[in-house]
Amino acid sequence: MISSEISKKAKIGENVTIGSYVKIYDNVDIGDNTIIEDHCVLGLPNRNATGDLKIGGSSHIRSHSILYQGSTFGEKFYTGHHCLIRENNNAGKNLQLGSFAELEGFIEIGDYSRLHSKVQISKKVKIGSFCYLFPRVQTSDDPLPPSHVAKPPQIGDLSVIAINSLILPNTIIELNSFVGASSIVSGKFQKNSFIAGSPAKRISDINKLRLPEYGLKHPWFNHFRDAFPEESQDLLDKLIQET
Repeated sequence: MISSEISKKAKIGENVTIGSYVKIYDNVDIGDNTIIEDHCVLGLPNRNATGDLKIGGSSHIRSHSILYQGSTFGEKFYTGHHCLIRENNNAGKNLQLGSFAELEGFIEIGDYSRLHSKVQISKKVKIGSFCYLFPRVQTSDDPLPPSHVAKPPQIGDLSVIAINSLILPNTIIELNSFVGASSIVSGKFQKNSFIAGSPAKRISDINKLRLPEYGLKHPWFNHFRDAFPEESQDLLDKLIQET
C-alpha cells in the first residue's frame, strides 16, 4: 500500500487486499477476502448519508471507484473501473457494476443483478433480482426537471433493459420483461412483456423473442441460467414460477 490512508475506525476484514493511493474513511466496514484496487475512495462523507458503507465479503472494487458513506452491498460485489456510488444504496449479493456506472443514491437492487458500463441510475429507483441493464441505460426520476418531485422507476425481477434505453419517471416494468435497444420507456408494463420503441409500446409477450438459427428464445433463463452460481438457482427457480 503506497500512500494509502486508512482510518483506524474502519472495520477491515480478514485477508483484505488494499492497493495504492486508497482513502478509507471512518464509517466503512469491508468483509473478508475483498480486493480494493488503486486510487479508490471508500466511505466519502455526505450530509444525506446515514450509517456505514458496508461491503460484503469476497468483493472486488476496481481502480478509481468512489463509494460514499451509507450504502450496503452484499457479498461478491464487483465494480468496474471509475464507478461512482453515492449514499444510502441497498443491494443484495453478487451485484456487478460495469466501468463508469453511476448510482445516484437511495437505490434498491436485489440479488445477482448486472448493470453494465456507463449505466446511470437516478435516486430511489428499485431494481429487482437477476436483472440485466446493458451499456448506457439511464433512468430519470424527475417528471418536470428541475423540481423537487421524484417519481423513480421500478424494474422487476428477471428483466432485461437493452443498450441505450431511457427509463422515464414513474415507469413500472414488471417481472420478466425485455426492453429493446434505444427505447424511451414511460408507463406501466405487465409482466412477461417485450417492450420497444420511442415512445416504447408493448410489442408482444416475451416468448415471441427468438433466434431460431441459434436455437435461442426468451426468457433468457431458457438458455443462460448457467451464468449464475449454484447457490443462486433456488431463488431463480422461485422467481421463474412467478412468470
